[in-house]
Amino acid sequence: MSIGGPVTAEALLQATVDGMRLAVILLCFGAANSLASPYRCCAAAGGPLRGGVAVTVALTFAPELVTSIARTREAED
Repeated sequence: MSIGGPVTAEALLQATVDGMRLAVILLCFGAANSLASPYRCCAAAGGPLRGGVAVTVALTFAPELVTSIARTREAED
């Protein structure tokens, strides 16, 4: 029994290539994060860009907040 289809050499090679792509992307973002301070980047951004950064952070945080509130309410019941 195999989940997701048969395991072939081509499928393994494709999975390896996809994994390597993901690893390179993560390494690039990790290097960029270690070299650049988010506080300095926000301070260097102009007025309109600063608002965009705030909106982006808020939109990223909002779904997590809703999930946390739902979990808290569920735990209280």
